[in-house]
Amino acid sequence: MKPCATLKRKQDFTRVFRQGAALRGSFHRIHLLRRNSPPSHVGIVVTKKAGSAVARNLIRRRIRHILSDIMNATITPMDIVVFVDRPVDKVRFADMKEDLVSLIMGR
Repeated sequence: MKPCATLKRKQDFTRVFRQGAALRGSFHRIHLLRRNSPPSHVGIVVTKKAGSAVARNLIRRRIRHILSDIMNATITPMDIVVFVDRPVDKVRFADMKEDLVSLIMGR
């Protein structure tokens, strides 16, 4: 499992939000923007509405793990921003993975 490159600058997030496609799943909202050249980049946004700091960090770790598996399996380079604005720390890992995989691979 190779870690993904991350989006860090505000203008990178803004570019993905404005130019990318927005999709809503059961637990997440994602924005996808296809790239011309590798590597793919990932940004994770978890708001305070999602819970305490411990819960938000758990959500980030789970999403990072799921995305590293997905990004290693996909051929198309893309920038992805995953946006979580509700508590999902009690959701089963398998359900979170199924939701993200269906959103990203179905696109």
